[in-house]
Parts: sequence; C-alpha cells; structure tokens
Amino acid sequence: MGMLFHSTLIAQQKTGEVYSSVKKKYGSASSLQCNFSSVLGTQTPITGTVKAKKGNKFVLDLGSRVIVCNGETVWNYTKTTNTVVVSNYEDKGQISIEKVFFTYLNAYTSATTFAERTSKGEKYTTLRLLPPSPDKIINGVQSISIALNPKTFAIQRISLTDPSGNQMWKLSSLKTDSKLADSVFEFNPPKEVQVVDMR
Repeated sequence: MGMLFHSTLIAQQKTGEVYSSVKKKYGSASSLQCNFSSVLGTQTPITGTVKAKKGNKFVLDLGSRVIVCNGETVWNYTKTTNTVVVSNYEDKGQISIEKVFFTYLNAYTSATTFAERTSKGEKYTTLRLLPPSPDKIINGVQSISIALNPKTFAIQRISLTDPSGNQMWKLSSLKTDSKLADSVFEFNPPKEVQVVDMR
C-alpha cells in the first residue's frame, strides 16, 4: 500500500514539474509562429502555418486560403476564386492553436503526465490539462493533451476534446515571442482580387 502511494506521489511531483516547465516556457508567450498539420478523424490532414500575437491577431496560411486578423477586422482570402471576404472579428468560441497558448495553458490545471510511444516509435511525455472546475470550461474544451519532447519539453502535438469530438494538431518549427510587427496582421488585397465587404 505504501509503495503504491509512493509511486503516485512521484508521479504527481513529476506532473507538477512538467506543468511548471511548460507553463514557464510557453505560458507567458505574447506571440507564436509554427507549422502545423491538423488531423481530424478520417479527413485529409490540413497543413499550414500560423503566426499569432495576443489581442486576437493572427495569420493562418493554408496555401490556397489565407485568413488574416488584426484583432478587429478579418480578411478571408481564397486564392482559387481570387476573392477576399472582409468582416468584423467576433470571438464565436472557435478553438485554435494560439488559444491553447494564450488562454488554456494558464486557465487549465495539470492533471496527469504519462509516457507515450506512437506506432512509429516516437516517444513523448504527455501532459493532460483539465479545467479547474466544471464551471471554468472554456469554449466547451473538456481536456487538452500536450505531447512534449521528453528531454526539452518542446511541444510536438496538441489534442483537444470538446463535445464535437477530438481535434489534434502536430506542430513543428514552433517559436514563441518572435518580434511580429502589427503590420504582419494587416492584409492588402492584390489589385485583381474581388473584395466582398461584409462589415
């Protein structure tokens, strides 16, 4: 019985250490940029890049589509149709990579850590975050699992569970606190583009 308690205590201590390290490394980030691939069930993965800054400023580049927001205005540019739809930014509870860093990492608390090995032999230390109480759930996110490099605690993968199911992003080339000028989050449509202003 004492042995079991001892093991649990070590695990809890390790969870606290991992959470502290991750929070220290990423929790105070004011900006981020990374490449990602989104894996949603059996759908084809969506790949792209994201640049984001606190204050709801982001550039989401999906190749054929680019979404830019300066915190007030959203430009949704579709290259194939050569159109850009302009609208006012509204936080409708969308779940995104930057919200994990800017919101959830500080609002949710560490629950457990566990070692994980994928079918491809990749090793992760996975940190599971939960809302501190049922009334503190943000945008319906019930839990978050952050897969980390076991040595550096660099974030490799983020999985979220909400009422609609699971979302997972694999991250690479992650940088935080890069100097991103506000002009990065402004969109100037090319001349030939059809602009549809919904504001």
